[in-house]
Amino acid sequence: MSFDPHDDATSRGAPDAAVPWRVFVSGFLDWPRDGEAAVGFDPWRCTQNSSGYLLIGRWHQGGSKPDPGLGPLSSALRAVRRTRDGRRIEWTFDALPTRWGAAAGVPASAHDVVVNLGLGVYPDRFGDAYEATILVEVGARNLRAKGPDVAGVSIGDAAAPPPVIEEGGPEVLLPPPLVAARARNAAGEVAVGGTSFTVIAEGARDENAFVCNETHHAMLSQLGAGARPHQAYFIHVPRPRDMRRGRPLAKALRTVIEGLIQPGS
Repeated sequence: MSFDPHDDATSRGAPDAAVPWRVFVSGFLDWPRDGEAAVGFDPWRCTQNSSGYLLIGRWHQGGSKPDPGLGPLSSALRAVRRTRDGRRIEWTFDALPTRWGAAAGVPASAHDVVVNLGLGVYPDRFGDAYEATILVEVGARNLRAKGPDVAGVSIGDAAAPPPVIEEGGPEVLLPPPLVAARARNAAGEVAVGGTSFTVIAEGARDENAFVCNETHHAMLSQLGAGARPHQAYFIHVPRPRDMRRGRPLAKALRTVIEGLIQPGS
């Protein structure tokens, strides 16, 4: 993992330290395995999705929205109080239901950087190494597929949004140069205690065309207008077999996220 020191604002003069750098970080909650399980599914349940657990700090049976500020990742990130050029960081954490259109619940324009997390690293691809693998997405497919979401909606249903996210848009929505470079430079090894995590910068792909991809596409589509948000990232994480030992993963993610969210142009 490496980050270019020349893309820090420090190389272009001192920033206004009184203006905070606002960073939004979210994880997702559970989704049903099939249409039958979607009947009566609680959108606030988090008993399987590690991206939600890392912010909540426990498994949540549902009934109400869980507090996303109590988990090991929330705590680790709050300890990062300033950017490398001295700006105070204001962290906002959220837990999103896994439903089509979840991006509408992300207050992107109120933040300088948006970092969305989702569960998406599995042993069927990475074998025994999956627990120590982190994927940083580079771009988003202009595609919705799969389902159901927590409302029981699968793409192709009458109530579903269209399979194409942006009619006439590119097949892959790529991030602007700074965001793309940060995502690619995040690749490498992150050591936490006795555990080494492998960070992979991953290109957009069809098999990821669920709510995570739709959300990242929505965030990337808001970049480049000169207004907030200035940067947007999506990180897929594994689910350790024992989430009570998830603190090394949280610490590795802190290192990755701290590198990604620095001011730059």
